[in-house]
Amino acid sequence: MLDIEKKFLSGRCDQHIHSGPDSYFGIYASRAWTKPSTSIRLLDNLEAAMEAREAEMRAILLKCTSICTVDRAYSAHKLVPEVEVFGEINMNETTGGLNASAIQRTVQIKPNLLRMVMLSANEPDSKRKDVLATMKDGEPLPDTLEVLKAVAEYDLILGCPANTAMVKAAKSVGVKKISLQHPEYLHVTGKFDLEKEMASLGVYLELCLNTCMPPNPRISYEEYANIIRAIGAQHCVLVSDMGQIYNPTPVQGLRMLIVNMLQQGISEEDIDIMTKENPAYLLGLK
Repeated sequence: MLDIEKKFLSGRCDQHIHSGPDSYFGIYASRAWTKPSTSIRLLDNLEAAMEAREAEMRAILLKCTSICTVDRAYSAHKLVPEVEVFGEINMNETTGGLNASAIQRTVQIKPNLLRMVMLSANEPDSKRKDVLATMKDGEPLPDTLEVLKAVAEYDLILGCPANTAMVKAAKSVGVKKISLQHPEYLHVTGKFDLEKEMASLGVYLELCLNTCMPPNPRISYEEYANIIRAIGAQHCVLVSDMGQIYNPTPVQGLRMLIVNMLQQGISEEDIDIMTKENPAYLLGLK
């Protein structure tokens, strides 16, 4: 590993890494050469932790769209104790749906490495069939509220889309840590109403490298920098969202994002806030 990577990443956290094994094929789902046994992640859990250790990073969070990653976080951390490795649960069909009991049982595993619960904000008539409905007429379903209560009880991060009703419901039952996933999907260039509303509700916005990458970037580095200036670094977290076989590694990705934010005029102090202080708080490290 280059010394420059250690310089930029020492002591930092990445709370959005996709590692293998994984069954999500994404853009490769329709390709003839993909098979169920084909690995579609660039590195596995142990390799992700080892790479983070080499870069002298403080912590990583392993994400997966189809399974709980707490057990793989345990194995990776046991073999790479120099790096804090955490896991998450996605509330979808493959993990039992809106399943508060899954959260309650998972946190009983010692050491407790569960740090994030992912939840959609879909209505029953949504065209999205890959995630469960959690809302009805703009209000959380009863099972959704039970999930939110479990997130609050164990002081976990709620990972969710930009949905004011969901955020307010989470706040009403005591959820303190909310991380908005992919705000760039709803971002309107040059306008920051959505981001300002979420920040006013105490939500942290994850700004990830993945959606800046070719061939179809959803947002530019310049616009990410504009978001940071509009709402303040105290409301943002920089993450790689790397692990895809067609992208850089997570360590390389986080470094790329940091370097590009510096080139856009974001200060080193703000970079530290978004890669050290904010994720350390969300992950329960301070």
